[in-house]
Amino acid sequence: MTIDEFRALKVGDQISNPMSDSLGTISEIVRNRSGVHVYVQWSGSPKTIHFSEHMTAWMHWSKE
Repeated sequence: MTIDEFRALKVGDQISNPMSDSLGTISEIVRNRSGVHVYVQWSGSPKTIHFSEHMTAWMHWSKE
């Protein structure tokens, strides 16, 4: 995924991470002065995990 694809994600979008063989759903997006912040509900996990555009984990994602 590119930074532009990350910034274009919307609530409800499905993503996959082939490195961890996992699927997730975007549950919340916050856009503020510090950038875009995406919250992902990974399948099989009760927790929502935060990712910002300043991290690199999303570079391994693909939009489904």
